[in-house]
Amino acid sequence: MLTGALAVAATDLPMARLGVSDPTGWSARDWTADAVPHLMYGLATYGAVSAADRDR
Repeated sequence: MLTGALAVAATDLPMARLGVSDPTGWSARDWTADAVPHLMYGLATYGAVSAADRDR
């Protein structure tokens, strides 16, 4: 979850600061569309790191 949350912050904060998009105006559907892939990325990253640790 933390990796996914960091991925959201790493993409949404620069986007907002550069004026590309304004996340404060996003609907719940917009946030879901943005957050779900990032959370899946976090889960996949965790799974890969965990699997690599088990192989040692």
